Amino acid sequence: MNRKSLPAASAIALAAFLGLSSGAFAANDLSYTYIEGSYFDVDVDDADADGDGFGIAGSVALTELFHVFGSFASAELDGPMGFDVDFDTWEFGAGVNYPLGNNLDAVGRLSYLNVEVDVPGLGNADDDGFGLYGGLRGRLAAPVELEGGIAYADLDEAGDDTSLVLAGRYYFTDQWAAGLSADIGDDVTVWGLNVRWEMPK
Repeated sequence: MNRKSLPAASAIALAAFLGLSSGAFAANDLSYTYIEGSYFDVDVDDADADGDGFGIAGSVALTELFHVFGSFASAELDGPMGFDVDFDTWEFGAGVNYPLGNNLDAVGRLSYLNVEVDVPGLGNADDDGFGLYGGLRGRLAAPVELEGGIAYADLDEAGDDTSLVLAGRYYFTDQWAAGLSADIGDDVTVWGLNVRWEMPK
């Protein structure tokens, strides 16, 4: 089983260090208090399986520099030989968002991961571990936002995995945005459609 088949996010030590260091903060309108719903498509090359699912994620800013976050995702994959595989994933963690410039942040996250797998007729299993994420989030212009980084996950049974995470959002209002996302790894690719409600700063 490969962790990248499950959308998620996670932190890096460098961003945490920057977040704890002193310095003047740049003017910034990026908010870390939001809730987001998503539909995603999963393609697993090694297992010759694909499918889709739905997820919900949220974040709450505790201070100007720190936030906590969580997510749940559920997917059903059509595997080889007619087997269907159901995945449920939970992620909870804390993050640092350090302003690098006007509406540009370095973001680092550390999270706990739990994965439950169910194969009808064959039983179920679960696995847990931790995730790390480091990247950049920035507002190109008033309505357009881009985000990109590297995610690493290490599960007890499934092992570790690294993927490239990309996202883009268009803000129709100060609080509502729609966007696209991608989680790209060696064997698994996840494409997502997202709707976000965000509390303005």
